[in-house]
Amino acid sequence: MLRVGRETRTLNLSNNDLSQVPTDILNFFIRGELTSVNLSHNNIPSISEVLRVSSRIEKLWIEGNPLCDELDPMDYVKNIVIKFPRLTELDGINLNQHGLMLPYFKNYLVTPDRRTKMVAEKFITLYFSNYDCRRKKSFQFYDNDAVLTMVGNFSGVYLMMATIFIYYGLVTCSFN
Repeated sequence: MLRVGRETRTLNLSNNDLSQVPTDILNFFIRGELTSVNLSHNNIPSISEVLRVSSRIEKLWIEGNPLCDELDPMDYVKNIVIKFPRLTELDGINLNQHGLMLPYFKNYLVTPDRRTKMVAEKFITLYFSNYDCRRKKSFQFYDNDAVLTMVGNFSGVYLMMATIFIYYGLVTCSFN
């Protein structure tokens, strides 16, 4: 058992209905090679429950816990990065060199199913992080028959940007 604890790199404690972080278990594994911990889909109520268990943790999953609804996205990321300074990945999303997961747009999808909301938020986060790179990377998010309808009140700079996108054929748009 001791050898297994020292060699463990990833500890998955997801979907266990945990209401607090099991520090005794984590402390046992941290003495070894543990670099990633999955605490997702539990009932951890607040960020204070996520104790700084090790400065070696590089990957951490906490999504699907009530604590995720407690803070706005930027405070959530900032507070976790303070507790885990070597973190390179949070909830499956790579952090940049400043510990920020940008851009992040809160999803206003209305559904009682938390898993649906998490899938939509993860897609939006991945999409916009690739959207800000070379546009060719964003094609992986589209099906050949994909259709997007967006309604908005475009004025000023946004109207100019929309016009540029239409000119270069990046979007098809009709103004009504």
